[in-house]
Amino acid sequence: MHDKETQQIIADLDKQAKEIQAKIDELKNNANKPKNVRWRAEKGRGYFYINHNQCNSIVSDNRHDCDDVRYDTGNYFRTQMEADKHRQHLIITQKIKDIALRLNDGVEIDWNNENQLKHKIGFSYYSVDGHLCTDSTDKKARWANGNIYCLSDKFLKTCIEEIGEKKLIEYIKGC
Repeated sequence: MHDKETQQIIADLDKQAKEIQAKIDELKNNANKPKNVRWRAEKGRGYFYINHNQCNSIVSDNRHDCDDVRYDTGNYFRTQMEADKHRQHLIITQKIKDIALRLNDGVEIDWNNENQLKHKIGFSYYSVDGHLCTDSTDKKARWANGNIYCLSDKFLKTCIEEIGEKKLIEYIKGC
């Protein structure tokens, strides 16, 4: 009886040792992988990108120039849903830029002119539901950081009318 019990203990310990070794191997393999790096498919594996036909394509990453350019420019996605979301973001960004350009009526934003009021669209979280708002500044370019500015105080209203409030909120919140 003692012999069978000892054999069972040995079998259990052997199983635990194999599980521990597997975990050690996994940790060693992961230690060699770079951390906090944007995802890129392994060579020969698939990724999605936005193409010219208004649909997303999946191709194998063979590390050709076209794969590198798509990756470097952010046109490189793990899923079709990510690609669709990015396509929608690009379309709305361009619509907002076009509206600002049209409302500016040919007048250039002068980032050195602190008397020229510049408007951007934002989202206020201060109310219960949150709402779109406009933020105006007369600051210089150092405050622009990628936001789309317009000289017209009708910027927000026009964007809501032409893009839609729900889409605009999703865009701003990054949903």
